[in-house]
Formats: sequence, structure tokens, C-alpha cells
Amino acid sequence: LLGTIFFGSIVSRLSVKLAQYHENRRKSARAVSALTKYLRQAEVGTPLIVMACEQAQERMKINEEAASLDAKVFKLLPDTVQMSLHYEMYRKHLVHPLLRWWDAVDNTAVRLACHRAVKGLVLMDSDRLFHVNSSATSVYVLVRGTLVYKQDPANSGHVTEKSEVAVPTDKLIAEACLWAKWTHVGTMESTQGRNEVMSFNLDALKSFAEGSELCALTFNTFAAAFCRHLARSTAMLPTDVDLRCASFYEVLPVLPME
Repeated sequence: LLGTIFFGSIVSRLSVKLAQYHENRRKSARAVSALTKYLRQAEVGTPLIVMACEQAQERMKINEEAASLDAKVFKLLPDTVQMSLHYEMYRKHLVHPLLRWWDAVDNTAVRLACHRAVKGLVLMDSDRLFHVNSSATSVYVLVRGTLVYKQDPANSGHVTEKSEVAVPTDKLIAEACLWAKWTHVGTMESTQGRNEVMSFNLDALKSFAEGSELCALTFNTFAAAFCRHLARSTAMLPTDVDLRCASFYEVLPVLPME
């Protein structure tokens, strides 16, 4: 009788362990599937996706609990793999000519910036990205969805009548704060369901750019020319979505040649 009870106890424990094993395998498979889907939506190349998934599977064998939470899977990856993924995901949104130049001359710094200074935001209906008269701390790019930029003369001296403008994808939003201290002159709102936005932290971007003497000199020179050009302009004042007379190609001809 004691032998039967003991044997039954062993079988019961083995059954529990086997069930846990299969459940962890299912969780791991779901997590890897979610990671693959996320990276494909971000248009990451197939070789990098395969490497990331293999690394995730290896680390989920060590940390099985993380497999139950998709958000933790990415963090299981080695820092170097995370950096490569972030660079692949975010570099296409460095739409300003000087940011693309920066990537060409100091790729290491841009990789670090994509890893440390950039994050993805998800906005739903009526969420606000920023408010009028608030200080700008980030530059944004709409990746997917619809954002509407609103201005009202009641709270902004930049306009004489109300206006609403739909923002196209891959347009740099609040670009002026890259080159000058900037206060938002309108409000940016999310509409029509789920909207994905890339946020580039201003202070972090500047700190990485200042790591290279050439890049720091170039950015500071352009910033000074931008401010001078803006001060001398008699045209309409820039907004968060339209620099008008102070766009890159307007400022470029007045840059000092030395």
C-alpha cells in the first residue's frame, strides 16, 4: 500500500512538471511569435529577426517567467542585439538631412542614440502628444495613423483664425526645438484609433551628437544660422509642423562657409 501511494505521488509530480513544461513551451512560442510580428511591422530585416528570436529563445530557457510577458522578451536580448534592432527600426525615421548626415559620419553615436534616446509611443483617440504653450522636449515622427495639429488664436498669437492640419507620416514634428529653445504654438491630437509615433528625446540626442567635435560644430553652426535667419525673416512665423521660411533648404544658403 505504501509503495502504491509513493508511486502515485511520483507520477503526480511528474504529471505536474510535464504540464508546466508544455505550458512554458507554449508561452515561449507565443512570445517569440509576438516578437517576430512586432519586428516585421517595424520593417526589420529577416536576418536580424531570426537572430533576435534565437537569442530570445535561449534566454527564455533561463528565465521562463519572462516568456509569459511579451514586453519582457525584448529586454531578455543582449544589449548589442537590442541596439541593432532599435537602429534598424528607428533610423528610417531620421528624416532631417542633418540627421542622415550624422548617421553617415558617426554611425556609432547614431546607433547609441536610437537605442537610448528614441522610444515608440502609442496614442489612441483624443490623446494629446503635446499642448499649446508647453515647452518642447522631444522631436516626433508619425509612423502609422493620423495626427491632427490644431491652432487657435485664443491661445496662440501665431494665428488669427482656428485651423486644423492632418500630419503626414514620416514628417518631423517640432523640428524647431532641435535648433532653438521652442514652445509649442499648437496642440497635437491623435484621431481614428491606434496611432504610432516615434519620440526623440532632445537632451539625449544632443548629448550623443556632442560626442563628436565635427558633429557638435556642424549642429551648433546650423542652429545659430537658423536663429539668425528666423530673426531676420518677415514671412509667416513657423509652427510645430511647418518651419516655412526657416526650413533646412532655406537656411542652408546662409550658413557660413568657413
